[in-house]
Amino acid sequence: MGFKKLLSSCFLLLSTISAIAQVTTSSMTGTVKDATTGEMLIGATIRAVHTPSGTVYGTTTLESGRYNIPNMRVGGPYSVTVTYVSYKEETVQNINLPLGQTFRQDFLLQSSATGLQEVVITGTQDKTFNSSRTGAATFINREQLQNLPTLNRGIADFTKLTPQAGKGLNFAGRNKLYNSFTVDGSLFSNAFGLSELPGGQTNAQPISLDALDQLQVNLAPYDVKLSGFTGAGINAVTKSGTNEFSGSVYTFIRSTSLTGDKVKGETVVNNEFKQNQTGFRIGGPIIKNKLFFFVNGEIERQTSPATTLRPLDGPPLANLNDVPTGFSNVSRNELETVKNLLINEFGYDPGAYENFDFKQNNEKATIRLDWNINEKNSLSLRYSYLNSFRDIGPSGSNSNSGRGPNINSLYFENMKYRQFNKINSVVAEWNSQFSNRFSNNFSITYSAFRDYRETFGGKPFPVVDIEFNGRNNISFGSEPFSGLNSLNQDLFQFSDNFNYYAGKHTFLFGVAGEYFKFSNAFAQFVYGQFRYASMQDFLDAANGNTAINPTQYQLTYSTVPGNPRPTADLNAMTLSAYAQDAFQIKDNFRLTYGVRIDVPTYPKDLMTNPLVNAMTFRDGEKLDVSKLPKAVVLWSPRVGFNWDVNNNQQFQIRGGTGIFTGRIPYVWAVNQAGQNGLLFGSEFSTNPTNRPFTDDPTAYIPANPQLPPSYAINVMDDEFKYPQIWRSNLAADIRIPGGVIATLEGIYTKDINAVFHRDANLVSPTGTLAGPDNRATFPGGSANRINSTITNAIVLDNVSKGHSYSLSAQLQKDFNFGLSAMVAYTYTDAEDVTSSPGSQANSAFTGNQVVGDPNNPVLSYTNFLVKHRVVGVLSYSVKYAKILGTTLSLIYDGAPYSDRFENSRLSYVTGNINRDNGTSNDLMFVPATQADIILIPSAAVGGVPDSRTTDQIWNDLNTYISNNKYLSKRRGQYAERNGGEFPWVNKFDLRLLQDIDFARIAPNSKSKLQLTLDIINIGNLLNSDWGVVPLTTGTNLLQFRDFNGPNGQPRYSFNKQDNSFTDSNGVDSRWQMQIGIRYLFN
Repeated sequence: MGFKKLLSSCFLLLSTISAIAQVTTSSMTGTVKDATTGEMLIGATIRAVHTPSGTVYGTTTLESGRYNIPNMRVGGPYSVTVTYVSYKEETVQNINLPLGQTFRQDFLLQSSATGLQEVVITGTQDKTFNSSRTGAATFINREQLQNLPTLNRGIADFTKLTPQAGKGLNFAGRNKLYNSFTVDGSLFSNAFGLSELPGGQTNAQPISLDALDQLQVNLAPYDVKLSGFTGAGINAVTKSGTNEFSGSVYTFIRSTSLTGDKVKGETVVNNEFKQNQTGFRIGGPIIKNKLFFFVNGEIERQTSPATTLRPLDGPPLANLNDVPTGFSNVSRNELETVKNLLINEFGYDPGAYENFDFKQNNEKATIRLDWNINEKNSLSLRYSYLNSFRDIGPSGSNSNSGRGPNINSLYFENMKYRQFNKINSVVAEWNSQFSNRFSNNFSITYSAFRDYRETFGGKPFPVVDIEFNGRNNISFGSEPFSGLNSLNQDLFQFSDNFNYYAGKHTFLFGVAGEYFKFSNAFAQFVYGQFRYASMQDFLDAANGNTAINPTQYQLTYSTVPGNPRPTADLNAMTLSAYAQDAFQIKDNFRLTYGVRIDVPTYPKDLMTNPLVNAMTFRDGEKLDVSKLPKAVVLWSPRVGFNWDVNNNQQFQIRGGTGIFTGRIPYVWAVNQAGQNGLLFGSEFSTNPTNRPFTDDPTAYIPANPQLPPSYAINVMDDEFKYPQIWRSNLAADIRIPGGVIATLEGIYTKDINAVFHRDANLVSPTGTLAGPDNRATFPGGSANRINSTITNAIVLDNVSKGHSYSLSAQLQKDFNFGLSAMVAYTYTDAEDVTSSPGSQANSAFTGNQVVGDPNNPVLSYTNFLVKHRVVGVLSYSVKYAKILGTTLSLIYDGAPYSDRFENSRLSYVTGNINRDNGTSNDLMFVPATQADIILIPSAAVGGVPDSRTTDQIWNDLNTYISNNKYLSKRRGQYAERNGGEFPWVNKFDLRLLQDIDFARIAPNSKSKLQLTLDIINIGNLLNSDWGVVPLTTGTNLLQFRDFNGPNGQPRYSFNKQDNSFTDSNGVDSRWQMQIGIRYLFN
């Protein structure tokens, strides 16, 4: 389907029906009856006034006696008045509306003949018992955003209140890149997929916490308006101005002196660290009751230590258990030797290797205008701005066990890079109510995202990795992914929602569209990579010994004449249409059913490569780098229900089932535009014989780069479809004695179109290993290629395998003396064929751990699975001494620890055992007895050989396996992908908020001073043994040496280590404080 045809269809649909992508407002519904007879009153007038702004919403009851008020401002308070001829007026006050929910308020009017005065009732809000609630959802209101502890003032600090949350923004065992984040109804996700949120690469929040009014997390919403995710839909709305001028100025401070320095009684080096967030917000009327403004601005400045690890004063140690806490197994003398050589011989300063800092800065702003055009129409405009950067350590990709800083490895300072994120976004939303039967919502968005990187060191320099005992030990040079790395994203989005109210039915019809433009300049290792097996090898090579070659060399270079920085350009579009009926079958039973269609397409053709077109790949497959997946209609039928069993909000059963269609991280699609053999050539050599060391990044670019001897290609399968899941939800909410609300909730998810990567240029396995480990093997090296000039041909494809389920139990109560409490436990199980562990197609493929053929991955645990989790919240507020108010809030989060990549699972791997050329994707065979493995001494350390006998090496390995909770259960079997798990960690976070209300003693001032103290990991403050998090001592514990065993069996070495985990002395293991000062006025 062509672009013009799709665009024409879109506007045709828009002219007849309408849609909205996400929810930005609330609504009210209910019935009006005669209090005596119960007769429905037709034509009664309902008038709802948003007290702070004077915004008026009005309607009348239908023939069924039911009324509907859509598109209302979230929050409140509202005053709602009902009038009817010959009946007394009735008013309900203090109604607050939660985001995205329909508030039910019924009225019983007294006849004027009774002589009663106007009836005034105080409204109650219940976000649990609500007829519009079907699937799992968490609602975070303004008070929670203000009162709960937060260190980063970030969204993830609050979304963790979701029982099914994992680490960060991962939910129910699924990758956060499959989430959708919207602000005021507009898509605000990082659609390219390099981070979960815009600004995520720089650790900047895309929008200030002070600009947010409410937050919502939807896991299973059966409203077809909500789409674009197969993980979670995170929805936020910003604050608006009111009839009263109000605002605040604030600052939040963190520093070295506000960070703990003890872990289990040991004092930790606390490098200089400081962070300051300063901002303001102000809102008010431009024209009272008519036009309002809100402005928020914020800046952040942070300096933090890159590492607290120090090198050893002596040589590296053979046994990692002998490495002292706070140290890395890297020699200070060797680091100094390398540094002096680089400065003296090559004029390159690699920077420091300890006691250096990372900087992190950002500025952001939000401006919003709200215009009540009349009682039937309103318009809002919002502009968002972000400008941020962050210093980041190098990627560990294409290294053995990472580049550190960790117990095995350190890197030099100038290997870091500086990431920049810039955002400008504009959103307009128009709400209309034509009559008591029809309403409409229309929004349009334009967002521009600009991301790029800068490297350090003064000049480009190749990546150099020096290994020790088969693991990376020292690294330096220009960061491997930053020499050419910039991205421009432009997003255009529209949505419109049309409702028709017909008695007990609310019909919704709609269309929506989003259009993306991507321009990505990216290539890895554009300055080259040299990997050396030992320090001596590197020193000899750097001193001019051309007989010494690296164990691995790679380089990527431009093949475009006159353009050393070509870009991959791709446009993508999705058009959607849907229809739905919310059927209030009875006052206590609501059924929602509907269907949505999404049509993803790529309107711009790509360049063709005739050489690739002529090739044949695995299983006879033909690939065309110019061909993108054809447009396919993706159907998403859904049905949900809510049953208030006794019609008294004491026992509610809710749930639903349906299909959800998401997006891919578009970086995987742009991979095809960039990796086509026309923009870049590449070299990847294992044990080359003609690559002596040079600091010239251009030295090994071919004389005629337009005809590269080899290159990689990425392709999406012709039939590739966007991710789709079938998700079912069943829950019961029960008000048990004592006013406690108990919720039992189950969610089951089945993948329909899951995503995985395969290498179409990888030959089929040609053999098996000898011995108990009889995995399938490949020829190895370049013999693995079907087409010799193609280093890899990664295809993005679909698979229907994959599932997850979660079971949650939750208790919560709001007491009438200022105390609120919640506790929840969740059990989750989730399996997939790949958790897509990389933004590049090749890294996603090679990063997926397997036993045999990586083109046939099997089901196993997801990277993001958190099997058991407990979360609890306790908050208490009290006012006293006339002007004082104190709020104390505590959050408990108990779960297995997750590493800095938010993975709570571990895969135990060995070297390139199956010869597929992947160095860290072969799952380990766990020996049951000594007869299952051939062990030899480790390589000599500092000239000192490993003197252990074979029996001693086995005893060391056997002890390690026995002490490992997971591996001890896998003897005689292969380790599973993500089979291991980090240990359990208990974490408590506290916020103390102190108000000094000057208005109590000087009413004309209407001002308040607010002091806050956040203590993250407060357990460690009370006892240095508490709150300590683990670090893995490595998952590549067996060093593959060769295939010189009997019948070609592999031989391994094992460096003695007793424990699978060691205590981290990083900031995650220590308490951290944040002090806040805020002045509020109105």
